[in-house]
Amino acid sequence: MFFLVTCYYNFADRRVGLCFRQLVAGRCTTHTDGLMSVTRADCCCTMGAAWGPHCEICPSPTSDDYQDLCLESGYSVDGHGKGIRNI
Repeated sequence: MFFLVTCYYNFADRRVGLCFRQLVAGRCTTHTDGLMSVTRADCCCTMGAAWGPHCEICPSPTSDDYQDLCLESGYSVDGHGKGIRNI
């Protein structure tokens, strides 16, 4: 007899870092006035272009990485509300 067990893990990344709203020549700016310290999901799924101390570029909204980051965090594709993901 065999059993199929499916486990779902939702390890929310709660680290916070600066959210860079735009890039200059593909890089984060050193100008930090007005930048907010938020989670990667809060940054990349709503308003940001890059996040964190190492200037991690946010995933493209059409990428699987974006879907994983944002929909699993409760954002919809437009960055608002609760998303539903079909598996």
